[in-house]
Order: sequence, then C-alpha cells, then structure tokens
Amino acid sequence: AREGNAVLDRADGLTFEMNLLNEPFRLALDGLPEGWAVKQILVGDVDVVDDAIEFAPSQRGVARIVLTDRLTEVSGTVAPIDQTGARSAVVFPENSAKWIPRSRYVRRVEADSNGNFRIRGLPSGERYLAFATDYLEDGEHLDPEFLTEIRNVAVPFTLDEADKHALDLKVVER
Repeated sequence: AREGNAVLDRADGLTFEMNLLNEPFRLALDGLPEGWAVKQILVGDVDVVDDAIEFAPSQRGVARIVLTDRLTEVSGTVAPIDQTGARSAVVFPENSAKWIPRSRYVRRVEADSNGNFRIRGLPSGERYLAFATDYLEDGEHLDPEFLTEIRNVAVPFTLDEADKHALDLKVVER
C-alpha cells in the first residue's frame, strides 16, 4: 500500500519506509477500530504524536505507536434557542499551541434532535473548552481566529485518562 511517500515494507503491515523527505512531517494513524485511539507515537524516546518530525538526509528512525482503549468521553446536552434550530458543540484545548491542522484535540459534533451529543477519544491530561452554537461554517471549528473569538464564552473542563465528563451547554446564537 502507498500513501504519499510511505510504503509498507513487509506483509505484516507494520513496517514502512518513507523516501525523499525534504521537509518536516507528522505521523498519524487513521482507520482504527471503534473504541481505540493513538496514545503516543514515539520516535526514539520522544513522543511526537502532536509534533512534526524532521530527519537529516539518509537518517533512519524507528517509530513505536502506542494505542489505548481507555478513551475519554465528553457528553451532554445542548439547550437550543428554539426547537427547530441546529445545535453544534465544539470542544477544543485551552492551549492554543494545539490548534493545528488535523488536531486530535479539536472536535465538532452535531447534537441529536433531543440536544444530546457525545465525543469519545479526546487526549487526556488536558484542560478543554466547550462551546455550542446554532451555526458553523464547514471547518470553522478548526480556525484559530474563531477559537480565539469563542474561548472567553466557552465552558472549561479537564479530562484525565478514561474520564467521562458531562456538560450542559447553552447555544450561543451567531
């Protein structure tokens, strides 16, 4: 299998080789079974799960990917302005350094018709902010400018490993 510059090297699907890397890159693992998440990606002894990696020409490295089934869960209700309006919940870390593309720390979910929502697998050990609104443009929840704008009205909470946290959010009309 081939994706970008990564080529699986063995039939076991666990070894891969990346060639012609001339700029920093990030490793990510997609398509995990329900109930599992990436906890760490270690290159040498350094956790690079959220960081870019840069190798010198011809440098080799070994990556170890640590998975967990001890997932966090944020659930709750979003109180609507009116019963027919849409309700989106956005959860993001207080630390703006983690507002990066493909961030594991930023999630958006639509509440169901009863206003209930659930987000599983946010990284633990973080202080998060939650916000509910009646309207979001596609991808707006990933925009650092938008997150900066809502951070002062968002509800703060902390998640530790395997924590289940319940929130009651009120929709902020936009």
